[in-house]
Amino acid sequence: MVLSTAAGRKPIAAVARWASVAAALLLTARAGALSSRAKLTAGIEQALRAEQIASAHCGVLIARARDGQVWYAQNAEKLFVCASNAKLFTAAAALGILGPYFRFHSAVLADSKPDDAGILRGNLYIKGSGDPTLEDAHLQAMALWLRDLGVRRVEGDIVADSSAWQAAPFGMGWAWDDFNSYYSVEISALSLDKNAVTVIVTPGAKQGEPCRVELNPTTAYLSMENGSVTTCKGAPGDIEVERPLLSRTIAVKGSLGLDGPAARVRVSVPDPALFCAYQLRDAMTSLGIEVAGGPSKGQAPPEAMPLTMHRSDCLAEMLPVLLKPSDNHIAEQLLHAMGAVRASTYAPGSAEAGLLELNTFLRGLGIGEKQLRLVDGSGLSRLNLASPRAVVKLLRAMRRSADWDVWYESLPAPGEGTLTRRLLRTPAEKSLRAKTGSLDSVSALSGYVTTADGEMLAFSFMFNHFSGPGREVREIEDRLVLLLAAYSY
Repeated sequence: MVLSTAAGRKPIAAVARWASVAAALLLTARAGALSSRAKLTAGIEQALRAEQIASAHCGVLIARARDGQVWYAQNAEKLFVCASNAKLFTAAAALGILGPYFRFHSAVLADSKPDDAGILRGNLYIKGSGDPTLEDAHLQAMALWLRDLGVRRVEGDIVADSSAWQAAPFGMGWAWDDFNSYYSVEISALSLDKNAVTVIVTPGAKQGEPCRVELNPTTAYLSMENGSVTTCKGAPGDIEVERPLLSRTIAVKGSLGLDGPAARVRVSVPDPALFCAYQLRDAMTSLGIEVAGGPSKGQAPPEAMPLTMHRSDCLAEMLPVLLKPSDNHIAEQLLHAMGAVRASTYAPGSAEAGLLELNTFLRGLGIGEKQLRLVDGSGLSRLNLASPRAVVKLLRAMRRSADWDVWYESLPAPGEGTLTRRLLRTPAEKSLRAKTGSLDSVSALSGYVTTADGEMLAFSFMFNHFSGPGREVREIEDRLVLLLAAYSY
C-alpha cells in the first residue's frame, strides 16, 4: 500500500478538471427541461457513444419506479461485474431476513462469579455474534463495568470466542494482494474496530532521523518495523505501509519531509478475534484489573456466566453506515449473520449459508440465478455478476417495501459518502439517491432519481472493461443522471 502525503488533498489539476466537468453538466441541465422522450433517448444514446467507453461493455436500464415502464434499455439482461452494487442486494436481504430492529450482541462471560476479594477463578470470555461496529471504546466500557462489578483479578486467560460462525476469513475470489488493506479485512464473528488499525507516520525531529510511527488504537497485538526516514524541508512524502499476509508485523518504509504533514494509513489486522482479546485485556489492566493469563482463543462453555454485554445499533441505523461510504466489512458481516439465522446444509454463519438465505429472499422478489450471481456480500469479488434488470427489480421491490423509508434514507445523496464530490449544485442534488460501485475497469451507479416533473425513476448503469480512468466513466454516469433529473413531459 503506497500513500503520498498529498493523498488527502485533491490535486489542483483534478479540482480544476472536476469544476470544468461540473460546469458543463450544469449547463446541460440548464439548457432547458427535455421536452420529449425522444430527446431524452437521443441524449442518453449520445452519452453512451462517448469515446471513453467505446470499447466497454455497457448496461443501462431506466424504468418508472411506480409501474416498471421501461424508458430506456441497453444490454439490460446481460451480466456485469457489479462491484459495490452487490451491497444493494445484501442490504435489502438483511432488512427482509434480519429486520430493521436486529442488533448484534457481544458478551463477556466467566467460568465463575468473582469471590469476595474480586478474584475470578478460571477464564474470562468475550463472545461475538458478528457485530461489525464493535470498537475499542466499547471494550473500555465493558472493562469499566467489570471493575464496577468488583472484579479485581482474573486467574485465567482472556479468551476470544468467535464460534458463533464457521466462516472462512476471506471471500471467494478476493484479490490476495488486497488482504493488508482496510477494505479487505478478515471476516469473523468477533471483530473489532472494523478489523483494522491506523498507522500514523510523522516527521522526526531533524533531517536523517527515523520518522515517528504510532498506532491508533495502541495495541500490544502488533509490532512495528520502522524503516522510514525524515528528509529535508519541502521534500515530498513517500510512505509505504505493508503487513505481509497473516503477519502481525507492520513495516513502514519511505520518507517524509521535515515540515511535511503526517501520513495516515489504515491496515487490516490478522485474526481479529485474538486482537479483540488483547484489547480487552489491555483495557482491563489499564483500570487496575490484574490478568494472570494471556489473550487466547477458545469457546465459552455452555455454563459460563454472563457478566456484561454490548448491544450494537439496530440494523436500520447501521444501513446508512454501510451504504453511504460503501463499507465492505459491514456488508460481509451482515451476509454471514444471515447465514446464522436458521439451520441449513451449510455451516452456520458461513458465506454459503448467508448466500442461501439471500438468494431465497431475492427469488421472492422475482430475481433468479439467470439475472444475478453473488459470491460475497460486499462486491469485492470479480466473480459477482448482476444484470441491470436484477438491480432495477430490486429497487422497485424496495420502493413497495414496508422498509422503504429506511432503505431510501440509507442510500447516499450527492454530497454524502461515495457521492461526496458528485452532482453538487446541479438539478440532481436534491433528487438523487444512488449506490456506486467501482473496481479496476468496473464502474456502476444504481438508484433513484426524480425528474423535473416529480416522476421517480429506478435506474442501473453498469460499465465493464474500459481502459481509461474511472473518473471519466463516472462523468458519463453523472451526465446520464442529469438528463433524467432535467426531464419533463
